[in-house]
Amino acid sequence: MNRPRPQTIIWLIVLAALCSPGTFAQSKQSKQPVVDWSTVPSILARIKPPKFAARDFNITSYGAVADGTTDATDALRKAIDACNKAGGGRVVVPAGTFLTGAVHLKSNVNLYLA
Repeated sequence: MNRPRPQTIIWLIVLAALCSPGTFAQSKQSKQPVVDWSTVPSILARIKPPKFAARDFNITSYGAVADGTTDATDALRKAIDACNKAGGGRVVVPAGTFLTGAVHLKSNVNLYLA
C-alpha cells in the first residue's frame, strides 16, 4: 500500500495554519492577523509530521465487504479499536465501495483510504 508523502501532510498543515485566525503576529493598528507568504518558513520550521507505528489493520480482516450494500461500520470500529489497543498504526480501507456509518477515530490511528 502507498503511504501519503510527508510533503503532502506538511502542506495540508500549512494550509490549515494559513486559514486559522490568531496564528500569525497581530498588526498593531488593526489587530488583524498579518498573513503573507513570508510567514511560511517559520510555520514549516515548527511542523512535526505525526509518526505512526508500522502496523496495518485492514478492515476486510475484520469482516468488511466492498460490495456497497453490506454495512462495514462494525468492522471499521473493530479495526480502529485493535489499532488503538496495539499502540497505533494504520487502519486500511482498501479500494472498493464500503457502506458505513459514523467513524470515530482514536489516538495513534492513521485512517488510510486506498
